[in-house]
Amino acid sequence: MSHHCHSEATEHDHSHDHGHDHSHEHDADADTGLQDSLFSQVDSERAWCLNESEPNAIKAVFKPWHQRLDTTLVCQSDADEELLIHVPFTSMVKLKSLFIWGGSGEAAPRTLRVFANRDDLDFDNVGDAEPTQTLELIDNAGQPPEYP
Repeated sequence: MSHHCHSEATEHDHSHDHGHDHSHEHDADADTGLQDSLFSQVDSERAWCLNESEPNAIKAVFKPWHQRLDTTLVCQSDADEELLIHVPFTSMVKLKSLFIWGGSGEAAPRTLRVFANRDDLDFDNVGDAEPTQTLELIDNAGQPPEYP
């Protein structure tokens, strides 16, 4: 699977209420995250990223569930707001959701375009490719949000 993130000016409000006298956000249950994690099936040694500022930084950003809040290892663009990331798996998987912490500010990605089963993409041809899914990312999240 390849991911393509780029910045766009968007606003995304994720606060909501359910008829209570307060509003709240839903955090992923720790047991569910451990149970559903595909971390052990990510082939991080074969992962690659175009436009990253530190060579091979992408290999360190895939973390086990208990380290998901660790922000010491990141992958950032070296030139502009775009990254092209390829994430191979060690076996066939079905992604139900992604946890992506994009950061905040103008350098943070705003959009994630997911291309399933594509290892042939680069910046010359990704613009012509049809994404499997497009996600608008949450700016300035307090922890990695879950994207279905």
